[in-house]
Amino acid sequence: MSIGTTIKKLRRGRDMTQEQLAEYLGITANAISQWECDRTAPDITQLPLLAYIFDVTTDEILEVDSRKYEEELRAILEEEQPLYAAGNFNAAAQILRKGLGKYPRSYQLMARLAHVLGCCGGCDGEVTALCEKVIAECTDNEIRDSAYQDLIFNHRNNGRREEAIAAAKQLSHTWISREDMLMNLLRGEQARENLVEYIKFCSGRLMLCFEALAEQTACTAEDKLALTAQTTALLKLLYPDGDYHYYAQFGTDACARRAVLCAEAGDTEGALAALAEMAGYSVHFDTYSDTVENTSPAVRGYVDGGWIPIPGATYCRDKLKWLREDAHFDAVREDPRFLAVTETLAKGGE
Repeated sequence: MSIGTTIKKLRRGRDMTQEQLAEYLGITANAISQWECDRTAPDITQLPLLAYIFDVTTDEILEVDSRKYEEELRAILEEEQPLYAAGNFNAAAQILRKGLGKYPRSYQLMARLAHVLGCCGGCDGEVTALCEKVIAECTDNEIRDSAYQDLIFNHRNNGRREEAIAAAKQLSHTWISREDMLMNLLRGEQARENLVEYIKFCSGRLMLCFEALAEQTACTAEDKLALTAQTTALLKLLYPDGDYHYYAQFGTDACARRAVLCAEAGDTEGALAALAEMAGYSVHFDTYSDTVENTSPAVRGYVDGGWIPIPGATYCRDKLKWLREDAHFDAVREDPRFLAVTETLAKGGE
């Protein structure tokens, strides 16, 4: 059905004359007649008013089946997601490219493709172009924000630090973020869901801040040790049930840094204790179920989901390789406690 036929059907369905519709729109009855005969078509700016007059959506006037469109978009993303989750980024990108071939104005597909291509590497120009198009044209804030995030990381990963900083400054401050605003507004179960998610986010960012502080040149060795201890203390505070899941990676990295610091200070006992703790976090991260809920009180019921793996890699394998190559541990390589750590990592990485 043409747009003119649709307008004629809607007009007659409301027992409205061409003259009456023309008066509402501030145009001539002849213009309405031209539309309904498909000789001309309404200007795009007139569609919202037509939709208001007939109490329908603009999609209905344009004969767009928005439900079918949304279902097909969902099917494309559902086909792509398992490939992405398995680290098969090139295949995931192919699915998204095919979808964009059919729906070239889908900002959701554009943003998703930019993200996946960012994981592929070697697609700097295309990632930048996709993100900038979404940011410039899309009116969905959530999609635009995801494009900003991928643009910032793409600039950073390709050595454009100043561009990354400039893009980051376009975003809203955390104090006026969605989660922060909702924390003060929601009640009941909705409030709990928002708070749990906010706790997860804030705790993860706090541990990243500890890590970033430890990398500052002004940070002393004593402060660096304290920051690694604060990271693991925060983990144990938030997860008294030991259900670290995705966040176990912070414990792994903090313990690895502590082991190096202890080794540099000649504290063999401290280094070996940190390595043993690191192995435990590494095994936990590599073996937790991405569908299991947290049980600790502050985050009970939350599901972290899986992490995006590098094919053939695990945290255990990564840390085992690091231990075998790092000269900091040459003095303890034959120590039974060091060998126990390497054995734990070797088994956990299988």
